[in-house]
Amino acid sequence: MAGSNTYGSFGQTSAATPCAAGAAALIMSANPMLTAGQVEDLLLQSCDQLGTPQNNEYWGWGRVDAANALNSISGRSVFST
Repeated sequence: MAGSNTYGSFGQTSAATPCAAGAAALIMSANPMLTAGQVEDLLLQSCDQLGTPQNNEYWGWGRVDAANALNSISGRSVFST
């Protein structure tokens, strides 16, 4: 509702799409030589598992973990000091 100053919730693909796209952009900026398929594989393999391992009916592949994906590329923690 426009102008109601309230928060709402949403889920599934409407929430996941911008998160996955942002993580893909970070991955591509870290290594522009990766193909679209390689970026997709990194996203899928670096997800936080929520439920049964791999893809499942309720959670899909899990929650996007951009830091984990970037760590997979660099071999070190992106948050190390």
